[in-house]
Amino acid sequence: MHLTVVAKSDEPPIKAQRVADANRVVEHFGDRIFDLRLLCFFDDQDWQSIRDQCKWNRGLFTLCKRRHLFPQWGEWPGYLQELVVETDLVSWRPKYLFDGVIYLHGSTSADQHGLIMTFAHELQHSIQYANVRRLWAENTLLNNLPEEVFRPLGLMTFDLPIEREARIISKQVAETLCGPDVISQYIKKKIAEATYEHDKLDWQFVSTLGPSTPCDLAADTHSLFKKFRHCRAQFEEVLKEWHDDEDFKDIDLDTLLDGTNQ
Repeated sequence: MHLTVVAKSDEPPIKAQRVADANRVVEHFGDRIFDLRLLCFFDDQDWQSIRDQCKWNRGLFTLCKRRHLFPQWGEWPGYLQELVVETDLVSWRPKYLFDGVIYLHGSTSADQHGLIMTFAHELQHSIQYANVRRLWAENTLLNNLPEEVFRPLGLMTFDLPIEREARIISKQVAETLCGPDVISQYIKKKIAEATYEHDKLDWQFVSTLGPSTPCDLAADTHSLFKKFRHCRAQFEEVLKEWHDDEDFKDIDLDTLLDGTNQ
């Protein structure tokens, strides 16, 4: 495991506590952790360009090689970019120091329970990427459809199988580390405080999840694709943009969409 935890704060006790909480989460995952070089960064402010695109975003897992896709979200903050990329003095090209980044906004890191739940959530996404990459890629393709495509189907982005699994796991981790009653109260608080409808619905969804909530990534992903048969052209456009990304080369739309040409 090559995992680096960095907490940004001018106050050493706060920085130390955030790193300690992150390490507790990592220890809980144990041998589920994979062999990726991963930077886990806990900010003391919010990445504003991402907030502008998704007001309720609490954090993310992303791959450093996909930084070129981030103009749609905005540029990486300078302090984060400096940790991730350096110039190779031999070729004078950017050299990535990590394979991926887990990023938590300052507003997320400021709350211990929010830090633990969100970090566990994003860590599960990185595990999905490492261990079931094709399913991760197929769900990522679905997640790049516009939100208005989901609404007529009665679906939200948190209905994606990898998102449901990440929420189940993160809640389990938080309840183990903090106690079920504490996390139950935290979730109720987040529902009451929610400013955006999507955020409120998301927390309400999380409140219904339990250790026995079913989630079969493969079966659920392939079943979900059948509902998006009418989106073949949109899927093809996204895949065209990602044609040089090895993670998406094995996606077979004919199989996923049940051979339809719609």
